[in-house]
Amino acid sequence: MLMLLLISRKGDPLEVPVQRRPPPSPTSTAAQTIQRYWRQRFSKNTTAKILHHAFTEIGVSREHMRSISFDDLVLLLREKPVVAAMKAALQRIHSLATHRHGSPSKSLSPENVDVRVFLAAYMIAYRSTHVFESMGMLEQALLESAVPMINQFHAICDALVATPGRCFQAVPSALTEEFPTALFEYLKRFKAWKVPDEAKLTCRIKHALIALYQAEGHLPPDEPEDSKLKVEFRTQIDRLRGKLLQIAGQAALDKLDADRLVGAPDTTTTSSGGAYAALPGRMTNEQLTHELLLDPTFQLDDTGGCNIGDAVFRRMRESFHQAFWDSLVDDLRLETPCYVRVIRVLGEIRDGIVDLAGEGESIDEVVDVDFIRTRAEAGNYGFSDAARLFGDVVRIILRVQAPTRDAETRGEWSALENKIAAVTLDSAARVTCDGLEFLLERVNAMRIDAANSRLRLIAPVIREHGLDYARGKFADKIRDGTLTTDRTIAWLHRAMASAPADITERFADGLPSAALEMHALAIVSLVGSNAAPVTAETAPETLLFDVHRLVSMQQQFESLLSIQAAFLVVASTKDQPLIDRVAATIRTMEPGAPLDVGILGLPAGVAAHVATVVVPTSGVSKAVRKNFCALLRRSIVNTAPVACAELVAKFVEDVRRVAILNRAIHTDTYNEIMRRFQAAA
Repeated sequence: MLMLLLISRKGDPLEVPVQRRPPPSPTSTAAQTIQRYWRQRFSKNTTAKILHHAFTEIGVSREHMRSISFDDLVLLLREKPVVAAMKAALQRIHSLATHRHGSPSKSLSPENVDVRVFLAAYMIAYRSTHVFESMGMLEQALLESAVPMINQFHAICDALVATPGRCFQAVPSALTEEFPTALFEYLKRFKAWKVPDEAKLTCRIKHALIALYQAEGHLPPDEPEDSKLKVEFRTQIDRLRGKLLQIAGQAALDKLDADRLVGAPDTTTTSSGGAYAALPGRMTNEQLTHELLLDPTFQLDDTGGCNIGDAVFRRMRESFHQAFWDSLVDDLRLETPCYVRVIRVLGEIRDGIVDLAGEGESIDEVVDVDFIRTRAEAGNYGFSDAARLFGDVVRIILRVQAPTRDAETRGEWSALENKIAAVTLDSAARVTCDGLEFLLERVNAMRIDAANSRLRLIAPVIREHGLDYARGKFADKIRDGTLTTDRTIAWLHRAMASAPADITERFADGLPSAALEMHALAIVSLVGSNAAPVTAETAPETLLFDVHRLVSMQQQFESLLSIQAAFLVVASTKDQPLIDRVAATIRTMEPGAPLDVGILGLPAGVAAHVATVVVPTSGVSKAVRKNFCALLRRSIVNTAPVACAELVAKFVEDVRRVAILNRAIHTDTYNEIMRRFQAAA
């Protein structure tokens, strides 16, 4: 007890006892510390400040997200500042609403909500046609939960910011009571949609990766690492591998790699179209004109384009083609089958027949796409219905297509009927897709036939006016900056710098034949120089329509060079039966295929000799190359075809036709480039 000394009115001191305050308990001290911490934290990080940061400083407003494209929206919602700001805003609003009204599920707490799933609601609500391949029951349910959930979230945020105190307590309870339930319902429906969607995407990505790996494997061994095709393949492979890792995890990626390494069987290795813009595609009017000028009897191939006999591109197309149909089979084998692309193919078949047959055929009664879609999605369209549909469509095709296609169609339909008769539960999806593939190919064949008929009609017009059209189109591209002549100038300059002295002298004297010889030198330098393959990035601008043709010619030149060198050795044996046998074997080789000495059936000594001379650096090969290039130059310069061995005659004529047409179109351009080079020299 303490004593406090006071002074009385009389001046006498008084002693007053003072009660000592008890020391604070540890519990009350801890409580004060916690309260002080939260006051300091919330004074700097109030709900209003969190929302201001997200919606004003970061700029994540509904109006902005509605106004931008889907691609921009995806990029925006992936930005780290956006993810962090929206995570803070969602957790705060969700936590406050849950404390006020309770949670609809024990498993749902503000801390375990994936903010990226929440952000996906903006894409679903504002760009649903980009997110969903089709609007099925799961997609519709998810959309119907995303929109009100987002609206409620923003209504709460707007109300909080608008209140005088800018605090959650002032937000009406009617605005907040449904939000926890709406968020829970959205998350539940998102999960229900995500599982089958991820299974579908995983299958498609695997098939796309297999096709890309196969296509990359079809590239020539000497394909430059920085070529457009190789770079495109690598870019797409890296992108899809990242996507597969994100969706299906490391185990799925490891299994894909293991299957590729051990050569696990897959259906993509057999042959029966995006990201693959580097491949030759549909032909433009300018390309068609070029082909008709080269060959008035030119026809579109079965792909609707022209691969110029290039086996590499043909095999690439087969890989992508088969990957599409394999992934379609997997769509039908999903636990919840996906019919979107199947219905889309069916629509292409119907539209193709309508375009070609006109109103005379009642195709809409046979292929009622909407009715089939409704039945399929309801699970009421079985394999027997599909088989009956195939037969009905084939009968229409037989009435519409060119009679010359009838035998082909009947034969393929008979083979398909056998598959249908032997179908099992496991093979039903594959046979269904085989039927769709057959019908689509028949329709495409009809389209190609119709297009080729039109080409025959316009061929005389192209022969008369095609050169002027080609010159005008090239001049337009130079004028508007689409093309330059930089690579063309460099190409001609290299040829002129290496030209023999007699040609250079005659060109300086102004002889027209010398300019023609200079051009022939330049053409042969592309085909027979053993240089890197021509690409769209390196070819002269005046030869862009012939890039794939030039690549094929380069391969054929090297193949024929090896064959001629080898044949010189074989002929020197004077063994006529051996010579005849080797000649017969060579005639069976695919144009441009590398020479395999082993298939020639040569005696050991002769085979060893051949193996030494076919090497490009051997004296025999160098001599053959020199003579072969001279033959090509003479064929281009002479007005009549040059006599040569049957083995190389077609190849020489192909090079000659390309060179003559190229010169006819670009004579003025070439002459001007050559005159400037001569003047500078």
